[in-house]
Amino acid sequence: MTPILILIFIFILGTIIGSFLNVVIYRLNSGRKIVNDSSMCMSCGHKLRWYELIPVVSYFIQGCKCRKCRSKISAQYPIVEILTGLIFVAVSVKFLPFLMFSFWLYVAYVSLYLILFSLLIVMFVYDLKHKIIPNKLVFPFIFLSFLTMVINLMLFGNIFSWVAILDILAGIIVALPFALIWLFSKGRLMGLGDAKLMMGIGWMLGI
Repeated sequence: MTPILILIFIFILGTIIGSFLNVVIYRLNSGRKIVNDSSMCMSCGHKLRWYELIPVVSYFIQGCKCRKCRSKISAQYPIVEILTGLIFVAVSVKFLPFLMFSFWLYVAYVSLYLILFSLLIVMFVYDLKHKIIPNKLVFPFIFLSFLTMVINLMLFGNIFSWVAILDILAGIIVALPFALIWLFSKGRLMGLGDAKLMMGIGWMLGI
């Protein structure tokens, strides 16, 4: 299989995951199950068939509308699917040098960062819609970011160096200004969820 075909396959896989992320965004804290619950039109309740659930393609083939009631379908669906597909490709390309060391190391790193970015996508869109970042999303992100930082230090750095110490403190350092804004404004200017998110980003990116 040529590299172009591999990237196309990865993009398609990303759009499929993006479709699932849309389900998470809509159903989180709604009382509906994330899995084992049929997808349906938000306007008329029409249960969607498999050919109405093809990522990106179904949205445009149906003219951006429900096939039954013709109500407009949110552009969020294809945007999240395409964005996820592009991020899957970008992350896969970013870690290609790891293949020189180990195929399984490459797979592990790509998988870990794809989970991190998937969580970020869901938090971003959910926050846009509801103006809140749920703990059930941000806490796993913080944990995985910290785990990523520790793995990076153990494999590629000196965990006892000053740089490593700064990376270990990065989450707290980056989150502190946001936490102070939340504290002194009593939550009027910024929610505490933003500080939690920045803690995860600090550990994900390092100082």
